[in-house]
Amino acid sequence: MNVCLIRVWNDELFDPRLQSPLGIGYLAAALEEAGHGASICDLADVPPDKWDEKLPADADCYGISATTGEYVTARNTMHLCRKLNPAAVQIIGGAHASCLPEQCVMDGWDVAFMGESERTIVEFARGDEWPGIAGICYREGDRVKRTPKRELIACLDDIAFPARHLMEYETVVDEQLVGSGVPGTVLTASRGCVMGCSFCSTQGVWGKTFRIRSAPNIAAEIHQVVETLAVRGIRFVDDQFGYSDEQVRIVCEATGGLGLAWRTHMRVEHAKPHRLAMMAAAGCVEVALGCEAMAQPILDHNNKHITVKQIAQAVENIRAAKMRSKAYIIIGLPGESPSTIEQTKQGLLRIRPDRTNLSTFVDYPGCPVWNDPERYDYTLEDTDWAKFWLLGGTEKGIPFVGRTFAMSRDDLFEARIKLEEWLYANQFTTWKDQFKKPELSGTHPSD
Repeated sequence: MNVCLIRVWNDELFDPRLQSPLGIGYLAAALEEAGHGASICDLADVPPDKWDEKLPADADCYGISATTGEYVTARNTMHLCRKLNPAAVQIIGGAHASCLPEQCVMDGWDVAFMGESERTIVEFARGDEWPGIAGICYREGDRVKRTPKRELIACLDDIAFPARHLMEYETVVDEQLVGSGVPGTVLTASRGCVMGCSFCSTQGVWGKTFRIRSAPNIAAEIHQVVETLAVRGIRFVDDQFGYSDEQVRIVCEATGGLGLAWRTHMRVEHAKPHRLAMMAAAGCVEVALGCEAMAQPILDHNNKHITVKQIAQAVENIRAAKMRSKAYIIIGLPGESPSTIEQTKQGLLRIRPDRTNLSTFVDYPGCPVWNDPERYDYTLEDTDWAKFWLLGGTEKGIPFVGRTFAMSRDDLFEARIKLEEWLYANQFTTWKDQFKKPELSGTHPSD
C-alpha cells in the first residue's frame, strides 16, 4: 500500500513549521521499514486554494494527523482527498481521533486510529482485516465499531527514527527552535506522563504511562540529524522530561560532548540542582517550566501537585545553573477569577523568569475537565472545534470556549488582553522581529 501522511494547514501559529511533525514521521518510518510506500505532505503553511496542487492524487490511502483545533481543517482536507482520489482509503489519527474516534468516523473518515499507531498502520497497510487490528474505529454498515485497545510498544528503541528524509528541509529544520539563527530540530526521548493535570489530554493518547529510550538510541538519532541536516540545536518535546535522575542522565549522556545547544521543558519539582547541572554541562541552554499559574488555589484545583514556592525555587535553580528560564502560564483554568490572575502577576514579578508563554485554557476532549466538568466547576459553552486553540491569541479574536465559576467567556477574553499587555510591558514577553506586535486594546471575540 502507498500511504500519504498529511500535516494539515495551520494559520493560527506565528510559524506553522516551527516543529516538525514527529508523529507522522514515525508512522512513515514504520511503513518504510515494513516495505510499504510512504510519503509526507506538509500543508502547515499552504493556503487552502493550493492544497490540491501539493497533495498527490495517486495514493492508496491518505492519513491525516490532527489536534482538536485542527479538526475542522483536517475534515476539509479529507473531503478534498476524496475528490482527488475517490478510491483511496481515508484515515485519521492524533489526539482528537484518539479521544473521539466514533465522531471522526461519523464525519466521513473510513478509519480512526487511536493512540500509538506505528504497529497499527503497518497491519492496516498490509491488508489485515479491520476487526482484527487493535486500536482502530471504523464503520460497518450503519454501525460504528471500535476494536480493543492496542498495547503500547514496551521498548521505544524498537521504533524506527522519524522519516525526516521524506520531509522538506523547512519542515524539519527551523532557526527559532533553540536560539535565533541556530538551525535546530525536535526530538523526543520518552513517551507519556503519569501526572494527570486537569487540562491535559495526554493520557487519552498514551494512557498513564511513561517510557524512555536508551542513551545509545537517542545519541544515534542525534548523530543522524547532525550529519544529514547539519543542525546545531535540539528541542526535546517530551511530555514529561526530567522525570527521574536516570532520564536526565540518559539524555545528557546522548547530548554531551557534541557541542549542541538544546532546550526542554520540565515540571517544577523535577528541576533539581544536580539534574540542572548535568543538563547545563551537556549543552542545555533553556528550561521551560509548567507553572500554569502563580495562585495556589488554581494549582490545587487543577491537579498540578506543586506549590508556588516550588515554582520560585525551580526558577532560582535554573538561574544558578546559568540557563534561561521560561514560565508556561495558562489563563482561564477552572477556578480562575480576577483575584487568581492578580496573584499570578504578582508571583511573576517576584520570581522573574527570563520569559513567559501565555496560553488559553481549552477543554480538550480526553482531559479530566472534559471527562468531569462538574468536579472542576467549569462550563463548556462552545464546541466549535475551530476555536479550540490554546495558542489562539487575542489578535485573531479567538474566544474562550467555556467559563469558570467567576468569569464569563467575555470576561476571560478581556482578561487575556490585559494580561498580554501587562506581560509585554513588564518584559516577560517579546514578539519576534519579523512579526508586528498585535494591537490588543479594543479587540473582542468574534463569535
